[in-house]
Amino acid sequence: MPLTDYRDTLDAAAGAKAMAVQAEKNAADAKAAAKAAQDLAASIDTTIKAAALVWEYYYTASRSMLVSLALTGDRLLVPAAKAAVGDLVFIHPAGRPTIGTVTLGFLFFQSTGFVKDAGVVDVNCVFPSITVAGQLSLPLRLRGFRPPAA
Repeated sequence: MPLTDYRDTLDAAAGAKAMAVQAEKNAADAKAAAKAAQDLAASIDTTIKAAALVWEYYYTASRSMLVSLALTGDRLLVPAAKAAVGDLVFIHPAGRPTIGTVTLGFLFFQSTGFVKDAGVVDVNCVFPSITVAGQLSLPLRLRGFRPPAA
């Protein structure tokens, strides 16, 4: 009776078992990360719903731009006298953007952030840069919500 060497088969089985253990660990990590993200979203949602609108300002952001198809990351610094540290800020369009005298109807701008210094809204945002050598003006509405004191 010939002898059969099963070492290769045993090595393959051990490798498959190790891969299965790692896959289970990855699945558990993904489940924990998803749960943490859900908890964070629920916490933010609760905070926003409990917050009260305390100020609203209108501002026109202007940028000189050249021909480009990429989005431009930038910081938007806006004076807001009633803004207090910790306020939640929501920025929405307040009208249609313009380039010179041409009104555009297809650009969308929205951002959120927090007030880090009293009296100044400082948020990161992305300006669309699809204009041809002109001054892009975006009328914005900034709304400040103050979470309830803990």
